[in-house]
Amino acid sequence: MNSIRRLPVICGYGGINSAGRSSSDLAYKRLVFDLLSEDMKMKLSKTSATLQITKQTKRILRIKP
Repeated sequence: MNSIRRLPVICGYGGINSAGRSSSDLAYKRLVFDLLSEDMKMKLSKTSATLQITKQTKRILRIKP
C-alpha cells in the first residue's frame, strides 16, 4: 500500500461577514502576508486597521481626531 501524504486544506475563506463578499481577499492575503511586498503589507495593515478604529489605528492611518 502506498503512503499518501496529507496536505493542509483551507476549509474556510471569507471576510468580515459570513458570506465573505466584502473581504477583498483579506483572508488570503493574511495567509500569505510574509510573501507580500512591503507596499501590499502596508496596504493590508491599513485595510485591517480600518475595521477597528482605535487611537492606535488613527496613528497608523494618520487620522486627525
